[in-house]
Amino acid sequence: TVQDALEKALSEIAGEPIAVVCAGRTDAGVHASCQVVHFECLAERPLSAWVRGTNTLLPDAVAVRWAHPVADDFHARFSARGRRYRYLLLNRPQRPGLTHGRVGWF
Repeated sequence: TVQDALEKALSEIAGEPIAVVCAGRTDAGVHASCQVVHFECLAERPLSAWVRGTNTLLPDAVAVRWAHPVADDFHARFSARGRRYRYLLLNRPQRPGLTHGRVGWF
């Protein structure tokens, strides 16, 4: 899963086991974008190391966009101000090409 890949990569950068808390979960085959995640660790790294270093260890389909320290009472799931869902449906006889696996086709 994305969470497993992220935890493994962050653990490598931190030099200690990392467990992440995600803003939400998605069903199999559903693609989340702009997902917010938080974690706690003792390691101190430059923000660029969390982003660039982690990205070098992630699969091509997963990327960290930014890192930012947060207050102790921040929680990725419960501090969220909102969520947005977009459903893409392709209504044509031909199957999708570039968007295969990312749209509903009928």
